[in-house]
Amino acid sequence: MDISVSVPRRVDSPQFETDIPAGETVIERGFVNASDGEVVTLSAVIGDEGEPTTFDFLPGGGKDAQPEVAHLSIENAVEESASWTATAGTK
Repeated sequence: MDISVSVPRRVDSPQFETDIPAGETVIERGFVNASDGEVVTLSAVIGDEGEPTTFDFLPGGGKDAQPEVAHLSIENAVEESASWTATAGTK
């Protein structure tokens, strides 16, 4: 399954494209960095013609928040649907 992830609101927008076989996990460490409190929007397109799925998170954390790590989970490969979640990370 083809997956493309980007950071649409950045001039230096990093982009990650891969073909992930069913049941596999891909980790892209350090894909995007941000200052404390800076919200970053990720956009993922599943398949060739899928609609973008966006997600806001705090990779650098905030005043009272830990840094976050974003996770993209494929819900249905046939329907090309996915969801984003965030978990606590470390600095």
